[in-house]
Amino acid sequence: MKRVALTAAGTLATLAALLIMWQLSQIVILFGVSLAVASIVRAPTAALVRRGWRPSLAILAVYVVSIGLPLLLFVALAWRMIPEADLLLKEFITLYARFYSRLRSGSEMTQALSERLRDPNTLNTLFGDGDGVGAINAFLQTTQSIGAVAGQMLIAVAVSIYWTADQVRFERVWLSLLSPQRRSVARTQWRAIEAGVGAYLRSELAQSIAAGAILALGYWLLGVPYPSVLALVAALAWLIPLAGGLLGVAAVIVLTWSLGPVTVIAAAALTTAVYLLMEMAVEPRLYTRTRYWRVLVLLIMLAMTDAFGILGLIISPPLATALQILIDAVLLRPTPAPAGPALTSAVDLSKVHAELERTRALIEDEAAPPSPRIADLFGRLQALVREAEQIQDKEPAA
Repeated sequence: MKRVALTAAGTLATLAALLIMWQLSQIVILFGVSLAVASIVRAPTAALVRRGWRPSLAILAVYVVSIGLPLLLFVALAWRMIPEADLLLKEFITLYARFYSRLRSGSEMTQALSERLRDPNTLNTLFGDGDGVGAINAFLQTTQSIGAVAGQMLIAVAVSIYWTADQVRFERVWLSLLSPQRRSVARTQWRAIEAGVGAYLRSELAQSIAAGAILALGYWLLGVPYPSVLALVAALAWLIPLAGGLLGVAAVIVLTWSLGPVTVIAAAALTTAVYLLMEMAVEPRLYTRTRYWRVLVLLIMLAMTDAFGILGLIISPPLATALQILIDAVLLRPTPAPAGPALTSAVDLSKVHAELERTRALIEDEAAPPSPRIADLFGRLQALVREAEQIQDKEPAA
């Protein structure tokens, strides 16, 4: 009866925790983003500290380089993206209007399909030739959304700075919930998960930024009138797991369709070549760990996309990486070797006593008295030898 009660209590506690996490999903996501940012900067910060940098200076340098420089680059290119986005939107409306007219003039099936689509005139009124009220409302809503996301990201970065600067204390607080026998294993598994997720995120973000820069230059050389926006779309598509490359190439084809077949083929070929370069040449140098299981990430993608939409789709691979590391740690845990017979043979400690006497002579020959640390270490060695002799005296003879 007691076992049934404990099982029921554990089940109810788990369901209550899941319900609380669901109700506080934004806070949970914010905390997860902060942990992800901390995992990204952990290895570069540790590398700088090993080179002799002060921890605070290393954290500041890594955060400025990994967050500040991409943000400055995006702000610097924003003045080009605004007119490019306007031009791209107008061409997209024109392309959509042609597609809509072809459906309307086609068979009964295509006409029935066109009735389910939005009339192009409503798009023109909203974004183009109307009184501009709809465009202003859309701009204000977009600005509010961007501001809310930017505020949440700032909070996540601030929390990640605290997590990075005081890792040991945070780990000590969370691990205090476990028994002392399990804390060492839990700390090892947590740090392995953090290292694996951080390596994956650094690899994906570096590939996305590099792909966006190369594609922006390539589209500009091809004469595409909106190279920055098109490169941004392709770079963001690369972050989508499994099908990101196909979606990126398809988006490039659709957005350059009105520029002529030569430009479409050249832009699609360039995008494919850059994606292959990232996959085959850049990624193996940045992320050497075994890739996540495809089936696992597919299942997580389905669940996370249904719960959180496009955000859940993007965070599926790092979550799958964390689960894979945890599963590997559980499945590959070494089994304890069977205990053998107790060793009853005595160990000859005469050589140890000889080395201790030689060490004592070296210390006494020094002109200056030994430091308190050396004296303490020597005293502890003598105490350990005495304990070993007492244990041997208590053991029965073989």
